[in-house]
Amino acid sequence: MENLTGNDVLILHYIAKRSKASELNQAFWRNDYFNDNEKSLNKLFNNGYLEMRYDEEISLNKLKVEELKEILVSSGLKTTGRKNDLIERIIEECDKKYYQKYLELERYITDKGESLLSRTKFVLVTHSNNIAYPVDIYNFYLSNQNLDELDLICDFIECKVKFDKETKEISDQSYLYHQLSQVCNIYNNQEKQLYYLLKSCYEFLSSDIPYFCLISIKEFKNYVNRLSFHTKDISLLLESNQDLKENMESYINNLEKTYYNYYFNSNEIKNLIIAFCLKNSYEVDRVIVDIYKRNQAEGKFNGSISEEVQLENSRIEFKDYKEEKISFIGKIKSLFYNN
Repeated sequence: MENLTGNDVLILHYIAKRSKASELNQAFWRNDYFNDNEKSLNKLFNNGYLEMRYDEEISLNKLKVEELKEILVSSGLKTTGRKNDLIERIIEECDKKYYQKYLELERYITDKGESLLSRTKFVLVTHSNNIAYPVDIYNFYLSNQNLDELDLICDFIECKVKFDKETKEISDQSYLYHQLSQVCNIYNNQEKQLYYLLKSCYEFLSSDIPYFCLISIKEFKNYVNRLSFHTKDISLLLESNQDLKENMESYINNLEKTYYNYYFNSNEIKNLIIAFCLKNSYEVDRVIVDIYKRNQAEGKFNGSISEEVQLENSRIEFKDYKEEKISFIGKIKSLFYNN
């Protein structure tokens, strides 16, 4: 493909969506993508993805409404309607001699360029959702052209996460998985969307972050409460999709095999996700305190802070812990019927 890079392809997508010229001059092209856009444009022209043509619609759209009406008056045509109506009337009914002087050569995407655009929507999607550099995702595509777009993006992100975990001492990819869930939504795949939302929860609570040591229960609660960011979209999905609600336990069970969590066991993670989805602040507090006490008893938290734990216990001790336990799937099914 004439040594095109992901940045070249992204520029073609920007031109296709008729971006303002200023968008190709934004700082991120140089500062983040280290790209020379003029060289990219020359490459696209030289290899037949772009050409210069007179484009009546683009040129006329640059004119003011008053100028468009002058063209119509000179042609003896009516001047009513919105700007788009005026432009359409000029193109369809006016003799070109009345507006030839306004026409300018414009970048025009050739059939070859359109073919490339149809195969590489993922470059624009990942760029817009800030989850991959165009050069990286495009190179991955060149080696995996048999995958459909969403599978390509998901596989790329999984490879990226695996590489980061192998090369970095600390790796937290929870936000990346949350963004990936939004991409799954763009492709209308709610099953993958839920999977990556749950994965963002597990990643957030994973053992890769040696965050806790000398820590108070207040700090611990503040940290765990950030899980709400990763669960807010889960509740919306479960509310609208009964099948996802009924199969959520299987998704979580699969993730349990993938993640080893130092501070949180599987049941605690399940209970936290449910409590956050229900926006049940009391239950959230109770689960966090129990998790904290267990970790402290196991020697994972250092320091003498038993009084603080007792204060928390006194706040919730009126709760009857002998209530009949609701099964996990029962909790999921009741998420939105008990509110």
